[in-house]
Amino acid sequence: MPTTTTRVEVMNTRTQSNLKGEILDYKEKLQEGITCKKKEVQNARTRSVEDMILTSMSSEYVEFKGGLFVKLVSGSLLPKASENLY
Repeated sequence: MPTTTTRVEVMNTRTQSNLKGEILDYKEKLQEGITCKKKEVQNARTRSVEDMILTSMSSEYVEFKGGLFVKLVSGSLLPKASENLY
């Protein structure tokens, strides 16, 4: 099992070999090819009035499983107690 000093020596040797002229130039060119161009700042999407949908409620009440529900235009049922919150 290598000791700490052996690991440091190996790391130092590899670092010094990477700093040689030919290898360093090659690694710099390789790194330039890998890095991407910076992306532009993205702006928030603006919504027009036509994109917004308003859901309306009908005043039709339905009794279901012993409770009173408001039937929405989409066909979903909303408990009458939550009618004012919606």
